[in-house]
Amino acid sequence: FSDLVLAVSEALANAAEFAYTDTGDRGTMDVSAAYDSASDTLAVTVNDRGRWRQRAGAARDLTRGRGIPLMRVLAD
Repeated sequence: FSDLVLAVSEALANAAEFAYTDTGDRGTMDVSAAYDSASDTLAVTVNDRGRWRQRAGAARDLTRGRGIPLMRVLAD
């Protein structure tokens, strides 16, 4: 259970940090989940209406950038 919570939290954090960067507008995120009892699987989707952008002018921070690889390890 904690793996799922961490993976979804990372997805939300990525959307919150990068989807609306430099737009000047507020954005929204949606989270949905669907359980399939036949295959005993849970699918969680995080959506935003933004566009992925790197932070402008920021030097690459080597202590960051682990969110997506972490999500891949924690979930199928």
